[in-house]
Amino acid sequence: MHPLPCPKIVILFGIDKYIFLIKKIKEYEKTNKQLFIFVPTIDESYYVYEILKKFVRNGNRVNSEIIDREEIIENFRRHKYSYLVTTAVLERGVTLKNLQVIIFHSDHEIYNSASLIQISGRVGRLCDAPDGDVYFIASKKTKGMLDAINKIQEANSHL
Repeated sequence: MHPLPCPKIVILFGIDKYIFLIKKIKEYEKTNKQLFIFVPTIDESYYVYEILKKFVRNGNRVNSEIIDREEIIENFRRHKYSYLVTTAVLERGVTLKNLQVIIFHSDHEIYNSASLIQISGRVGRLCDAPDGDVYFIASKKTKGMLDAINKIQEANSHL
């Protein structure tokens, strides 16, 4: 059994949040790693994707309103996309090798410790790819973020 990747908190404001996302997408593309960018709302999934696609191609977005999301996810599995901007619709049930996760606006009220842990658990689920990055991007640290990190560290200490 491998330790769970421990999230890193990155405090950013305004445009710096998007610059961070663009840099990370490009970094992961160079190493053939794919990225889920979780956002708290459906509206934000459209907004963030519209910004990112101007700077980084090979992406898409999924949320519960998108009719062809299964096709988008399948194309992601086939490496047609290097990143997906997603809501909690992909919080469970998707296991991919070398997947990285960024939780954008992780200080949003929708995210509690349990949901942050669940989303973080998308990373490192395969024995031949047990590690990866998990970032909490926020304007401030929250109790949920800190509790999630503490619980993951505690679970890792018992391995």
